Amino acid sequence: MSILKNIATNWFRVDLRTLGIFRFLLGLVCFIDICRRFRYIEIFYSNYGVAPNFFMSEMSSKYSPKAFTLLSSLGTVNEVTAFFYIGALFSFFFMIGYKTKLSHIITIITVLSIHNRLIILENGGDMVLNSFLIWSVFLPLGSRFSMDRLLSSLRLFKDSSSVSLNDSQISVKGEPNYYWGLAYFACLLQLSIIYFFNYIN
Repeated sequence: MSILKNIATNWFRVDLRTLGIFRFLLGLVCFIDICRRFRYIEIFYSNYGVAPNFFMSEMSSKYSPKAFTLLSSLGTVNEVTAFFYIGALFSFFFMIGYKTKLSHIITIITVLSIHNRLIILENGGDMVLNSFLIWSVFLPLGSRFSMDRLLSSLRLFKDSSSVSLNDSQISVKGEPNYYWGLAYFACLLQLSIIYFFNYIN
């Protein structure tokens, strides 16, 4: 029984502080990924570049699978630039843990839309980023090192004296420090599959 417990601990349990660091780094990667493409908006992501929306729709057969992207309905440089700014803003919010779940979902939509707008530009690293963005939406990424936690703590504890400060610390210590769930295992499994098939290849 102890063997099964050790296996479950290694594969299904993760420290919430680790998830907080992971959220910050994942948000930072998304923020950089969006910002580095600003200079290529006109040539690659608008109707004035090498792959306008009408051309992309004609190239794809009605029987071929359609990749999800909101950029197929945006054509001008200003529209696409505004979309990029929204994505950069919410990826920053996701990085610092402000409205974490909402920011995470909007970041997913933005990054997937950018990556799927012109798939020929993407590489394996973008696919890995997409996978971890989707799997991690089921994790409590805002539980530690986030603005959400800070604001929640300020609402919960009214620290008007040194005694109340100590009382709030005692209450916080009662919170769980670990997350148990399939979402963490799915992230580990995804990473293992990526390395396994790269080795096979």
